[in-house]
Amino acid sequence: SPCWKWHLKRQCPWKAWFQFFKIIIVTTQLILFGIERQSHVIFMSESNITFHHLFVRDWTSNDETLPYPRASGDFAVYTYKDFIHSINYVVHRFSHLTNISLGLFDYHDHSTQTPFNFDSESNEHFITLCLDRFKTCRIDPICFKFNATNNFDVEEYLLNVHNETISFCG
Repeated sequence: SPCWKWHLKRQCPWKAWFQFFKIIIVTTQLILFGIERQSHVIFMSESNITFHHLFVRDWTSNDETLPYPRASGDFAVYTYKDFIHSINYVVHRFSHLTNISLGLFDYHDHSTQTPFNFDSESNEHFITLCLDRFKTCRIDPICFKFNATNNFDVEEYLLNVHNETISFCG
């Protein structure tokens, strides 16, 4: 044992010191990892709240509390009209994201496929709207590109441009 070696031979127990040093290094690494993880979790939580405020219609500060669902009732869309208004709200807010947000939110896409295009000449934004349809366990995704302007209406767009409607009854 290191104590026996020290008392008997008066030699420094370097193996014991090495083990002690390893324990200090591993403990320091775990503490640093915990601090970094906590910072990441806080950033993700705050970003989630920010995007709720930016894109969810009728979202208030009362909805940020820990008890979820909120005290005033579940946050959901129950009617077709509310659904269309919610989509239009998101498209409108997304098209003005750089003007309304205080953060560093942008339209830049790092992937090779660009779901969002910005035409600098006409100052128009193009967003890809994807509809997934589920009928008899078959998925038919259909993606359309549309111009996100102030007067955009998803219902008119689907009906007039693509002769499509949104049906919730299979």
